[in-house]
Amino acid sequence: MSNKLGITVQCFRTYESGRSRGSTFFHERMMEVFGIDLRQNPDLHKIVFSDPLKISAVAYRHLSTVEKRGND
Repeated sequence: MSNKLGITVQCFRTYESGRSRGSTFFHERMMEVFGIDLRQNPDLHKIVFSDPLKISAVAYRHLSTVEKRGND
């Protein structure tokens, strides 16, 4: 995933673990590559897709039902 986004694995791990919210570049690449908008309201507990056609239908169905828990 880090290769697709153009960032290092270590950088991706810090974003994935929640130790960092990510850079503007990371947010733009997530939108470009996967159609996922990470600049959403932090109180929103769902993944927001700007373009669900950028990922497979199976992945979209699964990810659109995932909810964040607490400060995850």
